[in-house]
Amino acid sequence: LTCDQVTAELIADGFHVSAPAMDILIRCKGVDKVAVITDCTPLAGLPDGTYEMFGRTVIKKDGISRMAGSTPDQDHTMAGSEWPLNGNIYNLVNLVGVSLPDAIRMVTLTPATIIDVDDRKGSIEPGKDADLVVIDEKVQVYLAMVKGKIVFEADLSQEG
Repeated sequence: LTCDQVTAELIADGFHVSAPAMDILIRCKGVDKVAVITDCTPLAGLPDGTYEMFGRTVIKKDGISRMAGSTPDQDHTMAGSEWPLNGNIYNLVNLVGVSLPDAIRMVTLTPATIIDVDDRKGSIEPGKDADLVVIDEKVQVYLAMVKGKIVFEADLSQEG
């Protein structure tokens, strides 16, 4: 945690790492050295149940997927969470107390800098790829753009 040359990846879903441990990591490394990532599986958005994923039986329950064992007490190996990046941002702000700008930085500019693509990714600047996400105060995604083209737009007709 104290080696400045080392960066860290954090899955802030609350399953992999507890809120106090997230807080310690971010305080020790700083927002420029912690890249927030996700292991969100293809089962995200589906109801709880038993599924086949990558040739394995997986049990999805309460936002987490676990490998099915031969007996119910063996259903424990984590296969991934169902927590997308916007959920990680929400947790950082609401469970850990990270500011929204710092939480967003840890999912955008920090990872782009770590993998040396910050000349075109990770922030909004002239000449950079227009990869943008529009969120509300609850970090719900309303619009996503990749290189300036809309790839997702929420259906707002159902909102009251």
